[in-house]
Amino acid sequence: MLDSIVDSKTVVAGVDRRPASELALTWAIRYAERYDFVLAVCHVVARPGNDDNGEDLLTVAARTARSQLPVERVQVILCHGSAAAELAALAAPAGLLVVGGRARLTWADRRIGSTSLEAAVSARSPVVVVRPEIATPGPVPGAVLVGVDGSAAGRAALRFGFDHAERAGLPVAAAHVGTTDAGPYWFDQKLLETHFATEPAVLRLLDTETEPYRRHYPSVPVKLVALGGAPVEALAAASNGADLLVIGNADGSPTHGRLGPVAYGLLSAAGCPVAVLRPPIAGVSGRSPLDADARVPDGVSSVWG
Repeated sequence: MLDSIVDSKTVVAGVDRRPASELALTWAIRYAERYDFVLAVCHVVARPGNDDNGEDLLTVAARTARSQLPVERVQVILCHGSAAAELAALAAPAGLLVVGGRARLTWADRRIGSTSLEAAVSARSPVVVVRPEIATPGPVPGAVLVGVDGSAAGRAALRFGFDHAERAGLPVAAAHVGTTDAGPYWFDQKLLETHFATEPAVLRLLDTETEPYRRHYPSVPVKLVALGGAPVEALAAASNGADLLVIGNADGSPTHGRLGPVAYGLLSAAGCPVAVLRPPIAGVSGRSPLDADARVPDGVSSVWG
């Protein structure tokens, strides 16, 4: 491993010889540029002395990064061992870990494991898995789609999503998956407005949870999106054509390790890059002043985890 300093102002990009690796590197370079971060380009060799010494791969990746970032803001790191474990350990103090993922994981991939899934399971830092985009656009093309459920992990996702949207000049689509029965309502054709006899609980949740972020990021256009059905399937369909899907992970399950089933499923099925955010660690990062002091409205349940 070459000398390096990885801290909260570093984005770690895992590179290998798969096509998705180039997409991940491009995404990480843009992120480092927008946030004025250091980019640490890392390749992991399974064991010393094998044919893949990684040096040529890192040389090409570093040349690409240094063509777009100041030279002093690009680090090159070579590790040996398990790719997922080494990347997760290296990125532990980092601001973000970015890895490439396959377009759609097969059941065999999920059972055996993939580097992107294993890194997301192991990492404590925020993780972005960059996947080839789906050609068919969903309902919020080009937007930053954020899963909302009223949890601490969901608010971490909102903070990340709004900040990313502001820096990228994109809208936010804040989405909750649950019962979508709105009761009596009418539509004003002239004003193009929908009026509800009683505000649906899902809209109260979305309005309450996004309100502090809408105030803090007034330039970011916001859409409130109510989705029905199972969380993974609904958000995966909505993510087609989105710029980024941001989800909170409320932490572990016996089946999926530190990833909850929704986060795990979306890393396998989403139609755009996926960012996974965990809630702040008590006593370390504390509570953000942007967190809403809000109770989840009656009729709305938390589904992440």
